[in-house]
Amino acid sequence: SPDSIMLSSVSHVWREGDQTELMCQIKNVGPGRKLSVHWSRTDPKQHKAFILFKETSLSDLVNEMENVSVTVKLNVEARHEDNGVQYKCAAVLNLDASLVVSESQPITITVH
Repeated sequence: SPDSIMLSSVSHVWREGDQTELMCQIKNVGPGRKLSVHWSRTDPKQHKAFILFKETSLSDLVNEMENVSVTVKLNVEARHEDNGVQYKCAAVLNLDASLVVSESQPITITVH
């Protein structure tokens, strides 16, 4: 599993309708070719449940046998109903026999 995984946003206060960027920083995980990033957020209608909404595959790492450190970015449009929603990212290693999932701490978003 990675040394660390951290989710951040340019700002935790978003303006409705704006495009904003989430960044998932993953340190020292491998092999790189087995890595993908899963993004999830809480459903406003089911406050505690995190729902996977995006998977990012890292095509530039398909031949990488070693450990890698990567920062993966995702553009998100701020919606009014996302106020108070939590986001998190996960580093997922797809090993032959199992999935190894390491999750970030969640961040909470305010939408104006």
